[in-house]
Amino acid sequence: MFFIDQCDDGTSACESVARSLELRCPYDLVLMDNIMMHMNGPEAAEKMRRGGYRGHIAGVTGNVMAKDLRQFMESGADCVLAKPLDIDRLRELVSHVVELATV
Repeated sequence: MFFIDQCDDGTSACESVARSLELRCPYDLVLMDNIMMHMNGPEAAEKMRRGGYRGHIAGVTGNVMAKDLRQFMESGADCVLAKPLDIDRLRELVSHVVELATV
């Protein structure tokens, strides 16, 4: 069974991930937008990793300059998806994560 949550900003996303770790039911996949209030995506991804999250983080951004992509990856993202989202690429990512979760 899979659950989907939505957070309004980077801070609440980090809090949700931390709570999921405390409950020993971590998220399998986090889609992390780049530009958000209170904390941007790379900052949130880095905080999640420092907090012990080992699941998959996919950065999502309309800023596809090399430095923006590199910033996400250096902050702990496993991949970066460009906006507008390519639905086929998103399906592949979700299928990959589901496959890993069921092994």
